[in-house]
Amino acid sequence: EFCRTVRKIFICTCEELKSLKLGPVNKASEIKHEP
Repeated sequence: EFCRTVRKIFICTCEELKSLKLGPVNKASEIKHEP
């Protein structure tokens, strides 16, 4: 149960981060990940 809760929080945080990174940070990340 604890693992599930932590996982849920992590996923929520991930989604929030994605929303925040819709700007130049996200584009920089994409470029960084591309070879």
